[in-house]
Amino acid sequence: MDIGSLLLMVGIAYAFGVFWYSLLPGSIPDHVWRVAAFPFFAIFLAETFLAYGPMFGGLHAVTVIGASLVGTLVDWAIREARHPRVTHETEVTYPTSSQRPAAPMGA
Repeated sequence: MDIGSLLLMVGIAYAFGVFWYSLLPGSIPDHVWRVAAFPFFAIFLAETFLAYGPMFGGLHAVTVIGASLVGTLVDWAIREARHPRVTHETEVTYPTSSQRPAAPMGA
């Protein structure tokens, strides 16, 4: 693998990470490279063991798309398991007549 293919793989991992994360419920992670880490590793493994599809820049298109989706889903599942989204409903209390302040004298 040459440096051009490596840089292409980093860019594709980040681009597909942002794309897949935008389709999943939740939000994109705060750390920029976290979006690319799991898709990059999944693309690396898939290119090593399951290379399939037409090649562009030393990478197989079908393998890259499928591996980036799987990597993003794994990262999303781990993130949701570790930090579940909790929604807090704000409790609105309205004052009753006994809790209202008394009117000032002479009013």
